[in-house]
Amino acid sequence: MGKEIVKENIRVEVYAKSPGDFGFASMSGVFRTEDEELQMCEGIARDIRRHVDDLPSRGNSGVNVVYDTREYCEFCENTWEVDENGEPICCSRAANEFKETKKKESQ
Repeated sequence: MGKEIVKENIRVEVYAKSPGDFGFASMSGVFRTEDEELQMCEGIARDIRRHVDDLPSRGNSGVNVVYDTREYCEFCENTWEVDENGEPICCSRAANEFKETKKKESQ
């Protein structure tokens, strides 16, 4: 009776150390680029595949680098949203650029 909760998509996630974490000390204000983060995670995945038994031998390697994406406006940095015509609704600069692009395409 009532609501039931089922666990699905059960998995293990591994996170890379934060850029300023040196193990014995940490420092704020240290950053990595998106490419540096991706390379670091791919290296961790390779190391896990090399050292962990019982991973699939075909198809999915069992260890994958995955990421979420976020769409945002290059002008106002708000979440990217458009109306039913595809026109951005976050800020006037994005809307104006959209209108200019549409105008050029129709000529």
